[in-house]
Amino acid sequence: MALTSLQDTEQIERQLKEFVTLTDELKIKYEQYFLGLIKEEPFQMREKAKKMARDYYTTAIQNAGLKFRFAQALAKYNTYSTLWDRTLKQIEEGSYQRDLFKARLRSQSHSKTAPKTSSERTKSKEIHRLYDDYQKALGKKLDFGAFERNIAPKIMAIKERTKEKDIHIKIVREGEKIRVKAFRKKESSS
Repeated sequence: MALTSLQDTEQIERQLKEFVTLTDELKIKYEQYFLGLIKEEPFQMREKAKKMARDYYTTAIQNAGLKFRFAQALAKYNTYSTLWDRTLKQIEEGSYQRDLFKARLRSQSHSKTAPKTSSERTKSKEIHRLYDDYQKALGKKLDFGAFERNIAPKIMAIKERTKEKDIHIKIVREGEKIRVKAFRKKESSS
């Protein structure tokens, strides 16, 4: 009589070690992301871990020791996942403490620098206009420093990609998401 994959303790143990290793790697990647050391959220790794957790949750493990270790690993992953979601939400809202600390340091050092040129003032006015539009689309108050760090670089990237002077940037709500979009300015008909 052959053992099924559900009863193959060596295979389950290998999968469990892989899941624990992936969870630990994810923890490190998210810490680096929250500190700003890496620029993109490790979304694909997290999806892989989520899929593994979902698959293991439905697996009937016969061995009590493996079952206990799996429950521990799943609880650890769920705890981290909740922490990551909460931190991502705080960053989006602009209330993440590490970001606020960095923003205060930047604003203090920025206020001590030389006065702005006219192009910098124009850019600053546009960012403030977009900030107001973003808050309206979001429907709640948002920290300007967080907006400037997270959204303003996207706006500048859009402007650099288009390389056109007659571009108008708008904040657009599409369902649940708020997007930054570039539109050509309409030419005045004379």
